[in-house]
Amino acid sequence: MLRRMTRRFALLGIALLALASCAKPPPVVQAPPGRIVIGAFTADPSVVVLDDSVRRTHTGTETDDDMAAAQDTLVTTLLYRLQENGIVAQRLVPGEAPGANDIVLDGRFDRISEGSRTERANGGGRPVVAGTLDVTGPGADGQRVTLASFTADSSAANVPGIRGGAAASAAALGTGGERARQLLIAGVQAEARRLANIFADQVRTFLTEKKLVPTAS
Repeated sequence: MLRRMTRRFALLGIALLALASCAKPPPVVQAPPGRIVIGAFTADPSVVVLDDSVRRTHTGTETDDDMAAAQDTLVTTLLYRLQENGIVAQRLVPGEAPGANDIVLDGRFDRISEGSRTERANGGGRPVVAGTLDVTGPGADGQRVTLASFTADSSAANVPGIRGGAAASAAALGTGGERARQLLIAGVQAEARRLANIFADQVRTFLTEKKLVPTAS
């Protein structure tokens, strides 16, 4: 009987060791972090929602304008907010590759909506910009690994930023033309700033808690 129980415990121990060997630990940075750099936030035309109540001339160009406005505003504001909070960050120039030990912040837009002039007249229909931010760093095998991902929506939190819906009045948008385009782009930019503010708070908390903020040399 004792021999049988001993054999059972031995088999149980082997099984537990096998399970432990299969478990994957969360990714960790294997070297002291280098720079904190902000890369590109990609956007696809399919995520852009134009205000169909406004008269249009060149929808393809206007879609590109909205994407460019959201991309530049998000990265610029994210950089400013991180630096404002004492985190030294810099923007990667187009074509520049991050260093081996750099912590990279980049991501994609999931939605860029101009809102609705018709609904705005009744206090709704505000623009919305949503996206995902990834934090990547060096892994054990020299490959970059994802350390964290954050998904946010500009309408989900009351953070600093001018509300695009308030800036773009229904009357002005109804006239169409260049003035309407400027107001619609301003609305997208305002929401991109709000999204950047949300991301900045999330990234600052994560980097600080994980001790990934580079120390001054």
